[in-house]
Amino acid sequence: MSAQLRLVGLTGESVARTQLARAQAASPGSTKELAKIAGLIATGRTQLQTADYDEALTSFKQAVSKAADLLR
Repeated sequence: MSAQLRLVGLTGESVARTQLARAQAASPGSTKELAKIAGLIATGRTQLQTADYDEALTSFKQAVSKAADLLR
């Protein structure tokens, strides 16, 4: 089960990183918000490494949401 949860977590991280890259391309001047998104991804990665899957996914979800806000 933990292997499956880890895979879901890695998928969440991948989606968050992709959205961050899109937001960076669309809003390069939003450095403060982009840094917050990168921080959420880093936090999620740490949580994933400690098997805190629920919190990791929450961090990745928040990162994706903030990145989507920059793409609007």
